[in-house]
Amino acid sequence: MAADGKKDEIDRTSVSSPPSPDKLIEHLSREIETHSKLLLDWRTRAAFYWLLGPFVVIGSLLIASRGIPSLSFAEPIVVIASVVAALSFLTMGFIGAKLEEHIWNQCNKWRRSMARLMNDRLHKIGNADLEFDHQIKRAYMLAHGVLLVALIAILTILSRVVLKPPQ
Repeated sequence: MAADGKKDEIDRTSVSSPPSPDKLIEHLSREIETHSKLLLDWRTRAAFYWLLGPFVVIGSLLIASRGIPSLSFAEPIVVIASVVAALSFLTMGFIGAKLEEHIWNQCNKWRRSMARLMNDRLHKIGNADLEFDHQIKRAYMLAHGVLLVALIAILTILSRVVLKPPQ
């Protein structure tokens, strides 16, 4: 099934003869389009729950407290938690970049296959040209684990915030 819920033109399990180059090019074009949309969706979600979400929560907690926050970086736990939070956010950025790089490399692989088919209609495309080797579950688990570490670090920092009454 394609991402839009329609049956794929190319059923890899029951193909008795190879699909025509035009059908293969059309299918790969749709795969590239689907992955591009997936990437944009992923960026939107990541921007919200990795970059914006924690700060919205922190900001609303500070506003709801109606005090002036004060934090001392003289406490080692605050410094350590700050470094852990910063490294966590950088790690999430790195993971995101690696996911994007992997998707773009795969799309480029499919583009090269399409170009070979356009130039040589008799060119045979093998499974290695079509398969999408990924480790997306591990990447998402790692990214969310790092997000959890960042959240714990930020909560540790917030636990050390002293609220002074407004003047």
